[in-house]
Amino acid sequence: MQPLDRFGLPKDAVLRWTLFAGVLLRLLLFKPLYPLNNDDHIGVVRYLLQYHVLPAADVASQGYHPPLYYLLAAPFVALADVRGAELLSLGLSVANLWLLARLVATTPLIASDTARRHALAFAAFLPQFVVFGLFVSNDTLSYLVGTMFLLVAFAYIERPSIGWLMALAAVLGVGLLTKGTFLAFLPVAAGIIVAVGWRRRAGMARLLGEAALCLAVAGVVGSYKFVENYRRFGRPIVHNLDFPSNAKAGEAGAITGVASFADFDVPRLVATPFERRRTLHSVPLLLYATTWYSYIRDSNLAKIRRTGWKWVASLLCLAGILPTALGLIGLGRALRGVGDVAQLRTLSEPRFVALGQRTTATALLVATLGIVVWAGVKYDVWTCFQGRLLFPVLFSGLLLLAGGFDAVVAWRSGARRWLTAGLVASYAFWGVYYVVEVASVLTGRA
Repeated sequence: MQPLDRFGLPKDAVLRWTLFAGVLLRLLLFKPLYPLNNDDHIGVVRYLLQYHVLPAADVASQGYHPPLYYLLAAPFVALADVRGAELLSLGLSVANLWLLARLVATTPLIASDTARRHALAFAAFLPQFVVFGLFVSNDTLSYLVGTMFLLVAFAYIERPSIGWLMALAAVLGVGLLTKGTFLAFLPVAAGIIVAVGWRRRAGMARLLGEAALCLAVAGVVGSYKFVENYRRFGRPIVHNLDFPSNAKAGEAGAITGVASFADFDVPRLVATPFERRRTLHSVPLLLYATTWYSYIRDSNLAKIRRTGWKWVASLLCLAGILPTALGLIGLGRALRGVGDVAQLRTLSEPRFVALGQRTTATALLVATLGIVVWAGVKYDVWTCFQGRLLFPVLFSGLLLLAGGFDAVVAWRSGARRWLTAGLVASYAFWGVYYVVEVASVLTGRA
C-alpha cells in the first residue's frame, strides 16, 4: 500500500504525477471536445428548465433515465448552456479520478507498486473513459457514484458498523437515482451485508434485517423514476427502446445465435477496426471495440474514421490486447479465490477483508456486465453492447488488470519488463490518438 498526504493524494511520485497528468488531459480536452454525444441528454435538461418538470420516459428520448444528473446539470445549463453542463462533467470526472487514485494507492489487493502505477495510468488516460467522462451525460455521474460505492463497500467490509451500512445504502440510492444499471448493485450490496453478518456470527434475523434496511433506504432514496414508471406505464423498469419512436434503423438484429457470443476474432478487428458485417453481431467484439476506441462515432473526435487515418484505430485496438489478457488472468485468479468463502468464519481478519473486497469488486463487474448483456439480448440492439456501460465499475477492472500483471510476474519474474514495455506502448498509442484528434479539431480538419 502507498500512503496518502493530507489532501488524499498519493505520496508515491509516479502515482501523484499520473493523477496530475490525467487531470491535465481532461482540462486540455475540454475545449476541443464537443460535449454532446449520440444521446440527447441535454434535451432532458432543457425540458426541465422550460417546463419545470422532469420528462417521463415517453416524452424525451433520454427521459427514461433517473433524474439526478439532470437536476445537477440544470443550473449549469441555465448559466452557460452545454458548456456549463460540460463543466459539471469535468468536475465529476476529476473527482472520480481522484477517488480512483486513492483506491489504487491504498488497496492491499494490488501486490506490487508497478501494477499499482499501471492501474492508475489506465484510469488517467484510457481514451473512451476520459472522453465519456466529459460528455453532457449521466454516464460521468454514474462513474463517480460507482467508484464511491466500491470505496464505501470496502470500508464497510473492513470496519462494519451501522454508520457504514447507512452510507452504503445512501450511495446505492444515489446510484439508482443516476442510472438504471445500478440495479445490478442491489444483490451485491445485500450479499456484502449478509456475508459480513455471517462472519460476525450475527443471528439470521439480524443479518437479514440489516440487508433489508440497506435495500429499503436505497429504495427510498433512488425510487423516483421507478415509481413514476409504475404509475405511468404499470411497470417500474422502462427503457427508451420500449417505444417504437426511439428505434433506429440498422441497430436491430444483433443476436444471430451462439456465434454472437463466441466470435472474438480480435486480429480481424485490428486489421479492419470499423468492420460492421460481423462485428455488429458479436457481443464480445462490440464490448471490446467500444472499450478501447470509438468504434461507434460518438463525438467530434472522428479523424481516425477517415481514410488514411484508420491505422490509429488499429493501434488503439491492438493496445487493448495485452490489458484484456491480463484482466482475464486476473479474473481467473479472483474466481479461484472464491472457494475461500466456505471458510468465512475461520479466516484471519486480513484474509477475510481481502477476500470480501476482491469478491465484491469482481461480483460488481460480473453483475454490471450481466445487466448490460441482458438488456442487449432483450432488445436485440447492437448499440446496447458498449464498454462505457461498465465504467462505473472501472476500479474492478483495474484490480483484475493489476492482479493479472502480478500473477504473470510471480510466475516469471523476468516478464515484468516485457509487460511494462507492452503497457507503455499502449499509453503511447493513446497519446497518438489524442494528438491526432485534438490537432484535427484545432486546425479545423475534423
